[in-house]
Amino acid sequence: MRRTAAPSDKPSTTGATISFAIECYTAGLLTKEDTDGIELAWADASAVLKALHAIAHGQAIERIKSHLPLAARFGAGVIIGLVRGVVKPGVVPGQAMDWLVDALGEICAAAKPLGVKLALEPINRYETSLINTVAEGLELIERVADD
Repeated sequence: MRRTAAPSDKPSTTGATISFAIECYTAGLLTKEDTDGIELAWADASAVLKALHAIAHGQAIERIKSHLPLAARFGAGVIIGLVRGVVKPGVVPGQAMDWLVDALGEICAAAKPLGVKLALEPINRYETSLINTVAEGLELIERVADD
C-alpha cells in the first residue's frame, strides 16, 4: 500500500510561500513596494504575521468574488460576512475597519457589473468585533460608497 503523507508531513503552502518571499526580499528580488510595505526578514515575527494577514485577506476577497458569477446567474445576492473577520489582539480597530472598507470596495467593484447585491448583517459582539449595530453597518456603507 502506498503511504500518503499526513497533514503534518506536508510543508505548509503558506509557510513555504512566505519563506520564498523572505528569500527573494533578502536577495533584492522583491522590494517593499512588492510586499505592500512589509519589510520581510528572517526571525521577524511581526513581518510574518503581516504577510499572513495579507494572504488571508486576499483569499477571503477572492472567495467572495468567486461566488458572484453564480449569484448573477440565479439573480441572487451574496452574504459577505466572511470578509469581516474578528479584530485580533494587537490590531487597531481603525486599521481593521480600513481593511474591511478596502476589501468591500474591491468586492463591490466586481459585483456591480454583474448586478449582484451584497448583504452584510450586523452581528452581536460574541461573533465578531466589527459591525455590531445597524448604525455601524450604515457607516460602513457610506465609507465604501465614498471610495
